[in-house]
Amino acid sequence: MRICGVSCILEPVGSLPEKKRIDFKGPLRHLYLIFLVGMVLALGHYFFQEKEPFLQVLLIQVFTVFNIGFPLTLIIFNKHFFQGKRFKIAEIALLLLCFVVLAMLASELENLFRYLIRNRSSYAPFSTLEPHLATAVITTVLGFVFYYVPGGQPGPEQAPEKPRAARDNVTHLERIPVRQFRETLLVELDRVLYIEAYDNYAFVFLTNGEKMLCNYSLGYLESVLPREFIRIHRKHLVNKQKIHSVSKHTHNRYKVKLNDDRTELVSSAGYSEKVRELVEI
Repeated sequence: MRICGVSCILEPVGSLPEKKRIDFKGPLRHLYLIFLVGMVLALGHYFFQEKEPFLQVLLIQVFTVFNIGFPLTLIIFNKHFFQGKRFKIAEIALLLLCFVVLAMLASELENLFRYLIRNRSSYAPFSTLEPHLATAVITTVLGFVFYYVPGGQPGPEQAPEKPRAARDNVTHLERIPVRQFRETLLVELDRVLYIEAYDNYAFVFLTNGEKMLCNYSLGYLESVLPREFIRIHRKHLVNKQKIHSVSKHTHNRYKVKLNDDRTELVSSAGYSEKVRELVEI
């Protein structure tokens, strides 16, 4: 059922998405890892490949790793700029473009830096294509691996969030309002696989593979949805009717596989008791 022009009735005041902000704090906290990787690569090049002064090799390797590592980390910590596309292929294509352009620029900056640090006078931009392509392939593979790593970005474990209202004393939602362009759609609950937190909003994942934005927070949805929806993580609310299997993971956590044959979610330790009750372990 489609309802046009009445989204203001269904959405709470101030629920329209705010302007997306770039997270710089997360990548900056991981700078030390980038420099450590640069130092390890420098040691390898110095002892096994290059016979130049170690300081020179160290500067080149740290500079190169930083040019690739920091932008990659920036992308990983700002997934919200890529997610939410109507088609998954659009998200993948945008990521691929970013990874390739990033790798080509980083590789060329490395060449320029080598010329400057070695005091060479001649420099021809993009004169060596093969190293650029190799760097692009490696960067793209690493980028997609870390972007789509199961469980997403790790965060501090939190105790289960208290619902805004007792579930037994509220009228449960029978359909979830989601946004599609300028329309608000009402999605039947049996079409919902799971819901993922997204700042103060949520993404609703459907059985047909679609992902839609909901203007309600995950905590609020938990309080107004029926008990068929179970919280397994601070970021995930799952439709129990769509769970295919549950298996033990690590550190008192469980892996929940949904019946679309491709989605696997990992519970957090704070919600493991709920998962154990679900399967009566």
